[in-house]
Amino acid sequence: MKIFVTVKPNAKENKIDKIDDIRFSVHVKAEAKRNKANQATARLMAEYFGVTVSCVRILKGHTYKRKLVEIIGI
Repeated sequence: MKIFVTVKPNAKENKIDKIDDIRFSVHVKAEAKRNKANQATARLMAEYFGVTVSCVRILKGHTYKRKLVEIIGI
């Protein structure tokens, strides 16, 4: 399953807002330095979808707020 994710780093809390079936807004406490926000996003998405972190892959947008994420095993 491929989804589009908009990441908002330095948020007050970790949360996911579902916009529609393939678009999500992810708020993470982690800062956008040294890949910390990407790692926090992967952990949060894995928890949301009930899969392991290794099943969440960021395909595009490693250095941008808008990302294409693949969830394997759904």
